[in-house]
Amino acid sequence: DGPKVVSNVYLSQQEKPFETGKLTKANSHNVYLKTKGRWQENHQYTIRHPEISSCYLATSVLPLSYPMLSEDKRLAVPHPYLPEREAWLDLYYAAWGFMQGKITRGKSALGFVDEYIDEGFNENIYQWDSAFMVAFAMYANPDFPAMVTLDNFYGKQDKEGYICRTYNENTGEPTGQNDINPPLFAWIEARYTRFSGDTSRISRVLPVLDHYFDWINKNVASIGTEGAVYNTDLGSGMDNSPRQEYIKQGAWIDLTAQQALAAQSIVYLAKMIGRQDLINKYKLEHQRISKLINSKMWHEKSGIYLDKDEYGEFHQRHTIASFWPMLAGVADKQKAKRLIEEHLKNPKSFKTKHLFPTLSVSDPVYDPYGHYWRGGVWAPTNFATIKGIAKFDADFAFQASVNHVENMSRVFQKFNPKSFVKKLPTIHQANIQRNGDGLKQIWESYSPEFVAPSTRWDAELLVRQKFVGWSGSGPIALLIENIIGLEIRGDLRLIRWQPRLDESQGLDNINFLAGKVGLRLTKTTKDWMLNVTTDNAFSLEIQLSGKKPQTFNIQAGDTQLTL
Repeated sequence: DGPKVVSNVYLSQQEKPFETGKLTKANSHNVYLKTKGRWQENHQYTIRHPEISSCYLATSVLPLSYPMLSEDKRLAVPHPYLPEREAWLDLYYAAWGFMQGKITRGKSALGFVDEYIDEGFNENIYQWDSAFMVAFAMYANPDFPAMVTLDNFYGKQDKEGYICRTYNENTGEPTGQNDINPPLFAWIEARYTRFSGDTSRISRVLPVLDHYFDWINKNVASIGTEGAVYNTDLGSGMDNSPRQEYIKQGAWIDLTAQQALAAQSIVYLAKMIGRQDLINKYKLEHQRISKLINSKMWHEKSGIYLDKDEYGEFHQRHTIASFWPMLAGVADKQKAKRLIEEHLKNPKSFKTKHLFPTLSVSDPVYDPYGHYWRGGVWAPTNFATIKGIAKFDADFAFQASVNHVENMSRVFQKFNPKSFVKKLPTIHQANIQRNGDGLKQIWESYSPEFVAPSTRWDAELLVRQKFVGWSGSGPIALLIENIIGLEIRGDLRLIRWQPRLDESQGLDNINFLAGKVGLRLTKTTKDWMLNVTTDNAFSLEIQLSGKKPQTFNIQAGDTQLTL
């Protein structure tokens, strides 16, 4: 009595065909029904088969298209002006649409904020998922409740300073002890303050960040490399990377560099409110950690930073963790050049069709299909690596961003799991079941060598769909910042623009200084036409390719200039 079934019943290609003789109560098969109209779970559907008296149908609704961004939320997000990049724009708005679907109502009785953004694949909130979601959702804060998402974790900090990797949304309780994720809160808070100019959070969050930093130094101190810190595979976020079983509680290059990044970020935040005590403390901490990493964790022969085991010996496996020191202000120009030229641009190391794999191509367990963190291309590590590259080689950061967004776009537009060798999980999967049909999707991670999502931890089935989640960081933040080339500094009342695309481009509806800004460059036969629309006065610094920077004092209203 529900919507009419309009196509023949067919079985998943993963399932065996019906075999009447073997079909008993113990057998189950995936059957797909395509209907006109919305599937109604409260309606009754009956499968009839000439040789089977009755079947029980357990239904699960699979979305057939990505969610559309609602009109009110569309008014809140920036709008890229890229008339020659329709496919990128499809991906961009799909990312926001998926993100809108992950806005979650919190349970205040359990210590959660009223509304926050959630990775949404299980009943837990995760530290580093949240950090990378906030990294791009801040462009539409507070309509997308970005910054308050971090408050969920701050409110859970215990008296010793510990913040757990994950908290259960149904109980409010931590899911482990001495179980952390990459400590990226300070970096994201500093990123938000630079972008927005909003300093209202700093006095409240600095004590939390300070206490957490000290807890990490005290409670996960390295065995074998004094001053460094250790993590676990799950704690690092790189679940099946070939690390923990070898280095155990030795020196983990990513966590140690992330502490340096936290120190550098706290210095900036402390300066914004005049906390000289914290400025002094964290300048010294950044210097200490930088000296440690460069003297103890740099492998000169290989030209790369490496983990060390509990005996202080280098762990000779090259993972994406090795590139955090560029972002953290630890690597100097010479070391960064070697990291980029000898590894990130090297086809025998990290240069694949889709940049950047999380494990070197030369590693014996590298998997071109991804196998989660044994080759998969992941949004958070790509974002951090590209941001580190940009400090030393902005052109390569642009190229890597284009590569990442273009590959994500191709998967979004073209990938069909029915024609791929690796398959989706079933809708009844014991662990992570299917939550979509695999079409027009943004995925948890991607294959480094195929126009496809990555395989997951079992190396057979594909990763999670609808993963915005952190996978929105590429098609949103990298598109705005490293491809269109905008650095929005609310703290300085300044926008820097280094356009690298040789085509018309821009960004409209930017949230800036309690108003809106629109920026467009239109390419003509001889010149560039710059159009600016703004509610508030600000400084615009623009540098066209091969030209010197030009600075304009832009007044409220509309401005048109020929460059």
